[in-house]
Amino acid sequence: MPECPRCKLINPSGTRLCDCGYALSLPPDMQAAAIRNPVSGGSSRRAVAILLIAAVGLAWTAYLLMINGSALLGIAPNNLAGVYMIVLIPVSLAVVGLAFILLNARK
Repeated sequence: MPECPRCKLINPSGTRLCDCGYALSLPPDMQAAAIRNPVSGGSSRRAVAILLIAAVGLAWTAYLLMINGSALLGIAPNNLAGVYMIVLIPVSLAVVGLAFILLNARK
């Protein structure tokens, strides 16, 4: 059972083409240029991590507007700030932790 050098998928015997497009019957130097490089999910993991961190920043901004209000936006201070804070701290820590794991994850 050959393993694809590009995506590491184990293919059944006799398979000529991997699901990722790598031709198992050809040597690496004869593969198309786009196929020669290994598959990497690093850029998508990085994008998700950045979005998670931005979401936490947005949640904290909403909290600050909630407790202080904003004369510019016409938002009155809210009495639910304590409940929001009880949820915001642990969720923020978990989400930022997940974001750092995604940023530092290897293939």
